Amino acid sequence: MTRTKKIILAVMIVAAVAAAGLAAWYFLLPHGGNTSGGVFVQSVSSVNMADSGIANRYSGVIETQKTEKIALDSTKKVKDVLVSEGDSVKEGDPLFTYDTESINLDIQQGELEVERLNTNVTNATNQIAQLEKDMKSASSSDKLGYSAQIQELQAEIAQANYDIKSKQAEIDKLRASLDNATVTATMAGTIEKISDPDSVPSEPYYGGSEEDNAFITILAEGDYRVKGTVDEQSIYEIGVGSPVIIRSRVDADTFWTGTIASLDTQPDTNSNNGYYYGGGGESASKYPFYVELDSTDGLMLGQHVTIEMDYGQSQPKEGIWLDASFIVTDDSG
Repeated sequence: MTRTKKIILAVMIVAAVAAAGLAAWYFLLPHGGNTSGGVFVQSVSSVNMADSGIANRYSGVIETQKTEKIALDSTKKVKDVLVSEGDSVKEGDPLFTYDTESINLDIQQGELEVERLNTNVTNATNQIAQLEKDMKSASSSDKLGYSAQIQELQAEIAQANYDIKSKQAEIDKLRASLDNATVTATMAGTIEKISDPDSVPSEPYYGGSEEDNAFITILAEGDYRVKGTVDEQSIYEIGVGSPVIIRSRVDADTFWTGTIASLDTQPDTNSNNGYYYGGGGESASKYPFYVELDSTDGLMLGQHVTIEMDYGQSQPKEGIWLDASFIVTDDSG
């Protein structure tokens, strides 16, 4: 074999060995788009569900089971407000007073009106008596005119008597309101809100609520509950009667348990429920739900908390807990 042929043969052998090595590297090691030879692993801590506490959490606030919403008498004007927001009150404590001067003026005007009406009745009665006397001596043709005048005066007397009764009822109501010029609390609690008396509507407006027409709102003492809010994307997760866990926002390890007592199907008009999501500028509404607590120890009125469905995540678990997607079974189980 000539020297040239030997060199060519050696180059071919080296090329074949290189090609075999390249093929082994490509097909046996994970790289590029072929991962058939690779194995993916995860740490035990990342897949252990025992202490994950995975659950959607909703915002909540501690409130009382009962509130007193005091509306204004549209016929009266507020004179003095005797409490401030945040004050504690007992049953019977004065809250505000009405202006009695205007009430006394209304009573005086009503009494003058009744007096005027009584005078009209007396005058009409005297006229009827005189007409009846004159009619006796009148001719037959004139008696018809006397009779018409008498009937007209009798109708005026009947109307005046009706107006007197109506006006007297108004006066009696005004006099009774003098005894109730000071409005008192009907339960013990905390003054949550005092509205401007000039801005409180005397009649509910369309779509309004009792809260919109309340002048003073009192939160009752004790009997706490949790008011939570859920958006329309997650409302399906909230079920009346479902157990929940209430966690402190300050210390997530501090928690209370309870049960969802009710869920409102109308959006909460007192919360910011017009937030935007996505790129289309669509808005989502928030719906209130209420939790009845198993215990209220350590909770404060107005405290902000989080609410999550109770799947048993608060109970300590032994061993390694895997999500069902990690478990594969064959026909034999």
